[in-house]
Amino acid sequence: MMSMNETSPDDSIINVLDDNTLPTTESLIAESVKSMEDAAWVHTGKIVLSIICFVMCIIGVITNTFSIIIYTSANFRKRSINILLAGMSASDLIVCLLAVPVFIGTEIPTLFPKIEVPPKILAYCIVYLYPITIMAGCMSVWMLVSITVDRYLAVCHPFMVRVYCTINRAKITVAFITIVTVAFNFVRFWEFDITEPSDETGGFAFKKLLRADPIFMLVYQNIAYIISQYLIPLFVLCLLNLEVAKTILKATEQRRELVTSVKTEHQTAKMMIFVVIVFIFCYTFGIFLNLLEHLYREIFETTIGYMLNDINNILVVFNSSSNFIFYVKYSTRYRAKLRELIGYCFLCSTNPKTIYSEGKSIGKTINNVGYSAVSQGNLVTSPKYYGKHKNTKTTEDSLLDEHNNI
Repeated sequence: MMSMNETSPDDSIINVLDDNTLPTTESLIAESVKSMEDAAWVHTGKIVLSIICFVMCIIGVITNTFSIIIYTSANFRKRSINILLAGMSASDLIVCLLAVPVFIGTEIPTLFPKIEVPPKILAYCIVYLYPITIMAGCMSVWMLVSITVDRYLAVCHPFMVRVYCTINRAKITVAFITIVTVAFNFVRFWEFDITEPSDETGGFAFKKLLRADPIFMLVYQNIAYIISQYLIPLFVLCLLNLEVAKTILKATEQRRELVTSVKTEHQTAKMMIFVVIVFIFCYTFGIFLNLLEHLYREIFETTIGYMLNDINNILVVFNSSSNFIFYVKYSTRYRAKLRELIGYCFLCSTNPKTIYSEGKSIGKTINNVGYSAVSQGNLVTSPKYYGKHKNTKTTEDSLLDEHNNI
């Protein structure tokens, strides 16, 4: 027996029908997502994701710095592929650097409410640093496409390499990609606007500007961005890498008959195939999130939506940090150069007066006993001789073939 104040399930349904407020699929999903916001595992999960993202950013900064130093060294910048790899490493370095304030710094008030961060600082990160991060990520994608084209020509059309894969063309490609990506993403500086904190903005010092426009979100953020950042690059990467893989498989039986330069090109192509596989894995989730944001925008105003964005940010940073693994795995020259660079850093940390030279013979006398001269960029088997002074060790310049720089 129900009391007078209680209502039956049928009465509730009738009331809903009378009020013309039938729940939609979007509202049901949003309500179910909001019901999980207060769960303890959500807050713990966001902290764990932020820590993982921060660690990967640090790793990415270190590894991409090494890659830039190596690929811009005297013996490496003689090939177009290394110029493009240096450009991609530079864009990945920017992503890893700015991901700390943009992806992690903006989460501090939510994760640690007791830590007071000036709202203006968070606003400047969102309004100014976020667009630069997107520009760097877009540049990294198209640098990978240009590297894939370079490897396709080197493996499938080797006689066209000297015509198209030149150092000047590589530099022009890097400059062109930089200009186009900056121009395409420049409008992102107006996605948010700095304002005074209020209840309307949720206590933040920024508000949505262009992001509040549904036409902008549909045309630019979804259609244009997905086509330029995902669909076209993925199509080109898959198509060209399939051709490269076919060519390498056909040449497997003739491996003993291949000259060293061709083997080097194939090894470099293998390295880039794995880089592309990681890229496809990391960016597929971003495509899914863009579509989900367009269909169910209310979800991304909840904590669960922020967690999905955190996962996507981790994948982006992982893509920018993981290339180093394949460089070390497949490039003998890269490993040798990295050992010399780490050895030089160790010597400088233990002995500040260590003399260092890149790719040049050192004939200077070292008067202090115990100091060493280190030469970077020479082959391990290159002939060594000792100067007149007993404490001076020098290395002769090695003439490196253009195809053996990787």
